[in-house]
Amino acid sequence: MKKIKVHCLGPEGTYGHEVTKKIFGDSIGKIEMHKSNQDVLRALEKDPNKNSYGVVPVENSTSGAGLVSDVVPNFWLPRIKDRPEIKVVGEYRHEIKHVLASPACLNNEGVPKIKRIFSHSQALMQCAGNIKEFEEKLGYSLDLIPTTSTAGSIEKITELTDAAICSEFAALNSDCLVGDLKLLYNPFNDSDFNQTTFHLLSKTGIFEEATHCAVLFDLDDRPHALVDALQCISGYNANMHMIHSIPIGPSRYAFYIEFDESEYSEKGRKIFRAFDYAVDNLLCLGSFKIIKERKTS
Repeated sequence: MKKIKVHCLGPEGTYGHEVTKKIFGDSIGKIEMHKSNQDVLRALEKDPNKNSYGVVPVENSTSGAGLVSDVVPNFWLPRIKDRPEIKVVGEYRHEIKHVLASPACLNNEGVPKIKRIFSHSQALMQCAGNIKEFEEKLGYSLDLIPTTSTAGSIEKITELTDAAICSEFAALNSDCLVGDLKLLYNPFNDSDFNQTTFHLLSKTGIFEEATHCAVLFDLDDRPHALVDALQCISGYNANMHMIHSIPIGPSRYAFYIEFDESEYSEKGRKIFRAFDYAVDNLLCLGSFKIIKERKTS
């Protein structure tokens, strides 16, 4: 089997890296890490290899709008009048389990001697309740320092009193400069259900297997504008399972929507013909299928 190249958010150990390995397994030839999710998509656009893919997060169950705003307004929205070469061809739903990892020792009460916690702002927010409980045990407030990724937070650990909120995958597969990492709390996220939806992107679509579709459009400031747009979907009995609004000007919004129909199915074609009359600029990000983890040998 021909090995493939995948672009994802770095450094090694990010949830994007973990999802990449779950999706592709042994078929990966090369993983190219990038500093931001937008960089992942830009690199895929420029990659001359048609057998390359990109993996980026699009939504989180506990802080949904935060993740979708990273790639939709900053990458897709400026291209709404264009026809980007890359398409969403798959969606993977990944359970997020944060851990608190540190080289710290325990104090006399059996509590880790922590002063600073590094992590991505989303992870800090998703663990806010447990951080507060931890501070109560310590008897003082912690310095919470945002990083560009959860895995990147491990690189920031320079003292024995530092800790990182990251995945178990990152904690067990990353080098720490000041000692072996211990999993102090596993899991550490507040919610029992914490799921991030990732998009798989490619320059070659998997249209014959697609069961879902993602679109981005903007609307005039007029009565019933959004209702008219949504009736394009509901009117053909298609199920919408994701929607996000994005401010684009005074009283103007763009909308990111996913629904359970391919743009190439008979019903999907009817929905897109209805969109022509109901919305302004319309961009289809791709028709895709829901992906399951690939078993490795």
